[in-house]
Order: sequence, then C-alpha cells, then structure tokens
Amino acid sequence: MKTLGQRITALKPVGGFSAETAAACSLYLATYLGIPVSTTHTITGAIVGVGATRRLSAVRWGVAGRIVWAWVLTIPAAAAIAAVTYAITVSPFALAALVLAAIAVVAALVIAGRRTARRESATAGSAEPAEPVKPADR
Repeated sequence: MKTLGQRITALKPVGGFSAETAAACSLYLATYLGIPVSTTHTITGAIVGVGATRRLSAVRWGVAGRIVWAWVLTIPAAAAIAAVTYAITVSPFALAALVLAAIAVVAALVIAGRRTARRESATAGSAEPAEPVKPADR
C-alpha cells in the first residue's frame, strides 16, 4: 500500500483508508458474484481513484500506464510460456528434454562454482595490507 500510494499518487492516511475500504468492498462483491478478480488490480485502481478525486494531475499517469501495460502483457506472456511448457511435457521427447535441462542446470552451477573459487583464490594470495592514507597538508 505504501509503495503504490507513493509512486502513483501521494496518499494521506484517510486516502489510504478510503482506497483499502473501496478495494475490500469491490473484492467482497466480486467474490459474492463469483467473478475472478486480482487483488493487486483492485487496490491499484482504488488508489488511482482516490488520487483522481483530488485532481487528475495528482495521479502520476506515466506510472499508472506502465502498470496497466504490465497487466496487459502478463496474460499473453503467461499463456505463451504455458503453451511451450505443455508442448514440451506432452511430447514423446519430454523426458529427454527434462534430462537435458537438468544437465544444463548442473553444468551452469559447476561452472559458476569454479569461477567463484578461482576468483577467491586469486584475490586471497595477493592481498597486501594497504598503507594508511595521510591527510593532505593545508
């Protein structure tokens, strides 16, 4: 609530209370009617509504617009990832793809571990104590 209230519009405590109450009422009504809704979308819309009641310029529309674009793009992106995942799992090569993915993950972890160990050993041997810096003469 604090993050949204500061990024989209400046909320005072009464505005935060109003936004939370409006969102709760909307969620209860949607639940009663059996309509699936997102709590994040609901509270964000309520915060925009509270900011817009003071004046339209009180809402940072650029931030609100980026949030809406993220919502619009999330559904097709999730659908595409789900379609690819489903296609991989139902294909006859699903087990082979899973084994190859596991091997790739293990290989990446081993390589990352070796790089970290190499960096640590290289810096551990050459660490010399630094001489103290003397203050400049004025």
